Amino acid sequence: MVGLTALGLSLLACSATRQGLMRDDGRLQSPDGGSFRLVLKPEDQILRELTDLTVEVEGRKVGKRIAVQDWSVLAAQDGSAPFLGPIRQHGANLVMEDRNSGTTVVLDGGEELAAYAGHTVLVIGYVDAAHVIVVMGYRVLD
Repeated sequence: MVGLTALGLSLLACSATRQGLMRDDGRLQSPDGGSFRLVLKPEDQILRELTDLTVEVEGRKVGKRIAVQDWSVLAAQDGSAPFLGPIRQHGANLVMEDRNSGTTVVLDGGEELAAYAGHTVLVIGYVDAAHVIVVMGYRVLD
């Protein structure tokens, strides 16, 4: 009977992709007014730090819960597409492994960020050249 219950629950779960605003209580607020409780893996707990940002989550949905398998940040508070990832010093450059694009970008104009090398940071800025981001603002997430 236990096997049937587990099988039944897995059949009830369906794959889902949802976009919305991250709330400070860790829930995803969808544009239609509904909200979802996010079930996160330990390595994805940083998602809870992205309050007031528009994110997209993919995962298994059961009722009002989504077991998140992947996620990305779509927009910062100003509507721009932010850059997110761990930063590190690389020679004279401060670089970030951007989670959304999967590429390494050089951060220009964010010299104060060098103090946060090894931390995950959300950067708001614009592309100045190939793989070069001019930092306009940031939020340290961990």
